[in-house]
Amino acid sequence: MTKKLHKGICATTFALTMIAISVSFVFAGTVSVAEATLGGRMPMYAAGAGAPAPADEFTRIGDGDWIASATAAGGFFAINADGYLHAWGSAGNAAQMGQGGAGSAATLTVPTQIGIADNWSLVASTGNNVVALTSDGELFRWGSPGGGLVTHTAPVQVGTNTDWVDIATGSFSIFAINEDGELWAMGSNSGGTLGLGDNNPRMSLTRVGDRTDWAMVSATDSFAVALTSGGEAWSWGSPTSLGRNTTIEFPADRPGRVGTASDWVDIRTTGSNAAAINESGQLWTWGSTGPELGRPTNDVANPANRPGRVGIASNWVSVSGGFSHFLAFNEDRQLWGWGGNGSGQLGLGDVASRSAPTLIMQTYGFNTAARGGGQRSLMLLRSTPAEGANFVEKNLRMPTGTPTPDITFTFTFERHSLNNDTALASQLPAIPNRTITIDGASDSDVDGTITTLSDVVDALAGIEFPHMGTFSYIVREQQTATGIGANSNVVFSQAEYELRIYVRRDESAPGDVYIIVAMTTYMRRNNAGVVQTPPVKVDDGISFTNTYTRSTSGTTEHPGALSLTKTTEGGFTDHSTTPFSFDVTITRTPLCPPTTNFQARIYSAAGTLANTVALPSGTSTHIAIAHGQRVVFQNAALTPQGSLTIGTNFTITERAAPNFYAAVELHVGGSSITIPPNQNMNTALSTGSRYILDGRNTADFTNTSPFEIPVGLFVGDSAPFVLLVIATLCGFVAILAVNRRKSIEELHVGDALEQLGDTEAK
Repeated sequence: MTKKLHKGICATTFALTMIAISVSFVFAGTVSVAEATLGGRMPMYAAGAGAPAPADEFTRIGDGDWIASATAAGGFFAINADGYLHAWGSAGNAAQMGQGGAGSAATLTVPTQIGIADNWSLVASTGNNVVALTSDGELFRWGSPGGGLVTHTAPVQVGTNTDWVDIATGSFSIFAINEDGELWAMGSNSGGTLGLGDNNPRMSLTRVGDRTDWAMVSATDSFAVALTSGGEAWSWGSPTSLGRNTTIEFPADRPGRVGTASDWVDIRTTGSNAAAINESGQLWTWGSTGPELGRPTNDVANPANRPGRVGIASNWVSVSGGFSHFLAFNEDRQLWGWGGNGSGQLGLGDVASRSAPTLIMQTYGFNTAARGGGQRSLMLLRSTPAEGANFVEKNLRMPTGTPTPDITFTFTFERHSLNNDTALASQLPAIPNRTITIDGASDSDVDGTITTLSDVVDALAGIEFPHMGTFSYIVREQQTATGIGANSNVVFSQAEYELRIYVRRDESAPGDVYIIVAMTTYMRRNNAGVVQTPPVKVDDGISFTNTYTRSTSGTTEHPGALSLTKTTEGGFTDHSTTPFSFDVTITRTPLCPPTTNFQARIYSAAGTLANTVALPSGTSTHIAIAHGQRVVFQNAALTPQGSLTIGTNFTITERAAPNFYAAVELHVGGSSITIPPNQNMNTALSTGSRYILDGRNTADFTNTSPFEIPVGLFVGDSAPFVLLVIATLCGFVAILAVNRRKSIEELHVGDALEQLGDTEAK
C-alpha cells in the first residue's frame, strides 16, 4: 500500500465520539458517514441578511470544503480547506473585505480571496472589525473598527508574536490568547470592556491580568467572557451581561468568575447575552432579557442575569452566537436555533423569533469553528447523508529504471447478495466497471530495485442505496488492460474481494434517510489466486498488485540488449586469435520468474554465430573471446533475439591478461560510464555491478601490448619469444665477426707494405 491517506485507501476506525456516548464502527476503506465529530472540513451554509436567497433558509455557499468561518454586520468571512481566506457580503472596496481598498463599490456576492497567503487557520469578526490567525500563530487584523483603532484595508500583522491560539472581537476591541495561556486585549475600552480595570483605550495589545490558564474567549461590543483550562467561566464589561455579582475584588471592568462551576467546555456571546455548555451536555444562558436566552426568566430563582439552564436536554456539544440569536449542535448532529430572527438568520424559513431552542435541520457532521454573527449566520455542516466511498487501489510493481507506462486497468463489481441472500442479488444497485490508469501522474515509491506506481478509484462514486440492509459485491480485476505496449508484459493480480456495505435508516432524521454505517472487505483469493478458506477480513481495503516488465533489444546501431566486444592493439606478434577470458554474471530482476536463465551468443569477426554458452541466473560463467569477436546476451524466453528485461543486473570482468593493459568503454542505457583503465599489466578489469536500461548497453574491452613490432621484421604468432631474442643475438655476433675479419685483413696489408718498404731500401 502506498501512503495515500488523502485518497482514503487505508482502513479507518470511525469513532462517533460525544460527551456521554461512544460508538465505533470498523471500516475497510474510508467511509464518509453521518458523523458527530467536531471540526474538520465541511461544506458552508448561510442564512440571514446578505445570505443567498432564500435568506431565511440555510443555503450552501461556495464550492469545496471549509475549515473556519465568522460573520458580522460587515460581511461573511471563511477559510477554505486549502488555507485561503475569503470575504463577501459587503462592497468590494470596504475595508473589512480585505482587498486593499482596490475593489469596486459593488457588493461581493461570492467568496472572494483575500491576498495570496494559504496558511490561515481561524477568523473572527464583529461589525467591521476582522482578525485572523495563521497556522504559524501570527495575528492579523483589518477593517474599519473605529474606537481609535486604525483602519486597514488588507490584513496587517499585530506585533511579531507567533504563539497565538485563540481570538475574539467586539466592534471596537480585539482579544487574543497565546500558547502560554495569557489573555491580551486592545481597542476602545468604553465601559471597561477590555477587562483592564479602567476605561482607557489601548492601541496595542495589553495583557489582561496575570493568569496563565486562559483557553477560550468570546466578546461583543459591551462585554466579554472566557474559559480557563480548568473549566471556569469568567466575564467582564457591562454589568447586566456578566452573570455574576460585581465586587470590589472583581469589578465589572476586570474578569470575575461566573458561579462556582468548573466543568464548562464551550462558551459564546451575543450582543448582551452569553451561552455555555458544561461537561454534562447541559446548556445554560445568562444576560439581559430577550428570546436569545432560550428560557423563561420570570422566576426569581432563575433570573436572566444569572446562569440558568435551557430545557432538560443533556446532549449539547457546541454553541454559536450572533447579534441576537444562538445556534447549537447536539450529539445527534441536530442544529437548533433560538432568539431574534428578523432577517431569517435562524434558517427556519420565516422571520419569527424563537424563545426556546427550535430544531432547524438534521445534519451529518459539523464544525465548531462555524459561528453566527450580526443578523446573519454562517455554519460549516453536512446537510445530507454522506455518500459512501470505498477505494480500489492498483499497485504496479516494475524494475527500477523501467520507463513509466500508460496502462489502464479495469475492475468489475459482481452483485453477490442482499442480507446474505444470493437470490436477492439482482436488487442491489449496479456498480459499473471502474478503471485506473497508471502513468506519469501516479504515485511512485522506489524500494531498491523495485519501483511501485499506485493510484485509486472510488468504487461507490454516484451509487445510492435505496433501503437499509447488507449489500455484498465481489470485486475482481479484468485480466486484460489497454496500453501495455510492445516488448512489455503484465502479470495480473488473481485477487478477489467481497465488499460488504451496511446501510441503516437514520432514526434521528425525518423521512427515509439512509446512511452507510460501516463497510468491511474480505479477501477470497490473494494476488496469486490462492483461495482463502475462510475468507480473510482485511484492514487495508481492496488492493490489487500487478507486475510490469519491459524488455529491450538495444538500438539499431548497437543491436542486442547487452553486448561485449574485444579488440587488441600493439605487440610483436599477431593476437587476432588469442583468447581472452571473461567472467560474466547476469542476474534476473526479482519480478521475473525464478526459472529465468540467460545465454551468451558469441559471434566471429565476420558476424557468424560461433558458439552459444548458457548463463544460469546469478552464476558467474567463464567466456573466452578473441580480437574482433562479439558476444550478445539474451533471455531465451524473450523476443526478439538479444532481448533482456530492463532491470536485469550484470557484471563483466576480464581476467588478467599477461603482457597486456586492459581498458573498457562502457555504456548503460545510452550513457557513457567512465571505468579507469588498468595502470599495470596482468590486471583484471570489471564493469562493476550494473542494471540493463532502455537503449545502448555495451562493454567494449581493448587490450594493449607495450611491445612494438620492429620495422621490416615479422615473426608468426607460433614462434617463441626466445627465438626472436636468439636471432637478434646472432645478428649482433655476425656484425662483430665481420668487424673482426676486417681488422685482421687491414693488419695483414700493413705488414706487407712495411716489408716492401724495407726491400726497396736495401
